[in-house]
Amino acid sequence: MRPDLTERLLRLGAAERELLKDLHQVRFATRPAAEFLAQLDGASLAELQESGLIREVATDRGDILYLGQTGVRAALALLGDEQRSGAGPYAALRLRHELRRAELYIALRGHGMPSAAYMAEPRLDYRSAAGLGQRTLVPDALVRRASGDALLEVDRGTEGALQLRHKWLRYREWQEEVGGRRLYVLADEPLRIAASLGEAGLDATVLGEPDAIARQVWP
Repeated sequence: MRPDLTERLLRLGAAERELLKDLHQVRFATRPAAEFLAQLDGASLAELQESGLIREVATDRGDILYLGQTGVRAALALLGDEQRSGAGPYAALRLRHELRRAELYIALRGHGMPSAAYMAEPRLDYRSAAGLGQRTLVPDALVRRASGDALLEVDRGTEGALQLRHKWLRYREWQEEVGGRRLYVLADEPLRIAASLGEAGLDATVLGEPDAIARQVWP
């Protein structure tokens, strides 16, 4: 760990370290969402901003907070490097999707899920049962649970029928190979997504509100 990063982390209280982990997991948060997480953790959002670990930008969706490069390194030092996501800055191109995923994360934290149980966009490797060799599935998030990992998808209605079918068939292939993992979908159009899942022969839980998903994933 770089000396300057060590010094910054040592200056933070336990609550501020927890908030740092939360902000890494959501990637982007509106100011009200970031303030809610700070309240949940009992942390000072201003302290993290003053430390230079958080950046803020004004957008048409309001003020958006996110971790700068040093903030990301600090969060990974606390969470563990396996929490690193491959999306990087490209996640900003899907801001609407990312903010919805942040709502789901916040709902899960509100239901008692620890930040370390959550991983954004993990790469899940498996071998195709159809003889197509090594394959990779990348859900929007994975939640580690004693009862078995839960996979999370957020659908904002931007994918066409063929694209959805391809995605769900990949999930079905993965579940048939690995097994024991439940898929939960937070959808803007639950009936449409449930129908596409049925057409692909994939069983999943589809709901339209983050809190409803959170109650199922982390009861």
